[in-house]
Amino acid sequence: MLRRRFGGSVVCEPRHADWFGPAAERIYVRYRIGRVGADPARVPGAEQPGGWLGDSHARGIAYFRWHGSPVVYRSSYPSERLASWAGEIESWHERCDCWCVFDNTASGAAAANALDFAALVAD
Repeated sequence: MLRRRFGGSVVCEPRHADWFGPAAERIYVRYRIGRVGADPARVPGAEQPGGWLGDSHARGIAYFRWHGSPVVYRSSYPSERLASWAGEIESWHERCDCWCVFDNTASGAAAANALDFAALVAD
């Protein structure tokens, strides 16, 4: 029903382990739905985007949502971590539209992390 009504980019941020298995991946790909890569990851592999990542005819979507680590929603990310992610984004950007959201807002760290990250990927 979603795809009959909307043809644009869609991502899902699952919270249950069942949505990270092969059956769920097939559903994501079939309906061109990206799976969010999150930090901290709820299950192994969840730190990387999955699902619809594009093909030879269409770009996929790589969506990252960083919640703060080690304290979810509160911790600020160190510059080394941001630099590492900036390097990863380059390889994703070759085949996917990339979205990066900082959700470590409870302590106000998200805005500073986002601005620092934006400066890193702008170079």
